[in-house]
Amino acid sequence: MDLDGRELTREYKDQGFRNEDYFGWGQQVLSPCDCVVTKILINPVTNEPGKFGKPPASMILLRRADGVRFALAHIQDPAVKKDDAVKAGQVIAKVGNNGYGRAPHIHIGAWKDKDAFQIRWDLKTLKGPQQ
Repeated sequence: MDLDGRELTREYKDQGFRNEDYFGWGQQVLSPCDCVVTKILINPVTNEPGKFGKPPASMILLRRADGVRFALAHIQDPAVKKDDAVKAGQVIAKVGNNGYGRAPHIHIGAWKDKDAFQIRWDLKTLKGPQQ
C-alpha cells in the first residue's frame, strides 16, 4: 500500500501483538452517505490480535432515503445512536477488533431488498483522516 509516497508492506508496527500496533486501530469510521442509523450492535469482547473472536461483530446499520442499507462491522466506540440522522463523512465510530476477526479492520456491505451491491473504491479521490 502506498501512503504519502511511502510503501507499507504490513498493516502493523512492531510485532503486531497488540491492537494498538495496527495502523487502523481506533481510526475514525465515517458514514458512507446521508442516512439514518437503524441499529447498533455491540460485542463487548475486544479480540487479541491473531486470535479469532466469537460472532457477532459490533456493527452499525444504516438506511439511505432510497432504501439502500449499509452495514459497517468490527467497529468500536460508536459516536451515534439508533434513529440518528447522519451526514456523509460524519464520524460514526472507530475501527475495532471484535467478532469473528483477528486484527483491527472494518467490513462494509450495501444492499437493497435482496440485491447486494459491489462496493468500488476510488483510491485517487479518497481523502486522508480528518485533522
